[in-house]
Amino acid sequence: MQLKAEDQVLHDIESMLETVSWKEVMDSKSHKSLQAKHDLLLILIGNERSRLKVWLSPLDLEKKSYFFYGTGNKTVTEVSSLLYHFRLAIC
Repeated sequence: MQLKAEDQVLHDIESMLETVSWKEVMDSKSHKSLQAKHDLLLILIGNERSRLKVWLSPLDLEKKSYFFYGTGNKTVTEVSSLLYHFRLAIC
């Protein structure tokens, strides 16, 4: 029951984050930094949700096959690129 509640909270946070727009930020460097942090946070939340799904439905092979649950099935290359840009943005 707690796992379902945690998944729901993460889903709600993920939904709110997907509606956030960084267009108000005028500075290009700040925009890139915020966007990189935003994208990384969505990936981390999606990853945690996929881990919770395995515990919620351990025998459901279809749900276990998702590597990143809420990230639009980003490839490893895309994730690596996001991490690289995030590292550049915080330096």
